[in-house]
Amino acid sequence: MKIIKWSLKTLASLSLFCLIFGQSFANSNTKADILKRLEPVGKVFIAKEQPQIKQQESNKIPVKSVASEKPSKVSGKAIYADNCQLCHTTGVANSPILGNKQQWAPRITQGMDKLIEHAIKGYNAMPPKGGCIKCTDEDIAAAVKYMVNKSK
Repeated sequence: MKIIKWSLKTLASLSLFCLIFGQSFANSNTKADILKRLEPVGKVFIAKEQPQIKQQESNKIPVKSVASEKPSKVSGKAIYADNCQLCHTTGVANSPILGNKQQWAPRITQGMDKLIEHAIKGYNAMPPKGGCIKCTDEDIAAAVKYMVNKSK
């Protein structure tokens, strides 16, 4: 008996819900309404592309892409301080410590070009560019030259 009462209450509630809200859904199934619901919510811009600003959006400020920005020319010392210092002051993963002539000597004999190549491409446990994503090859070369000069 309880099941029948529960079923009747559920059926009555469901019928009432469909009766009340069914009308609002029935009118929204026109082709135009369906196409509007299927429109994309946003747009994706590649770093080199500039977003086209619509006339009605002219009062909004476009978002500047960070990926296209390159850091300003900075010294090798600054690049070292910001990106290399953590590993090259403690010797993490067998990295040569800045100023330790004994650790740097075998590396220096490989030549500056090879050291810069290792720093840019990554070597052993060191990730490419030491993990500095925004650094240019020139920035990395400047940091390597700084470390070598401090370790001769």
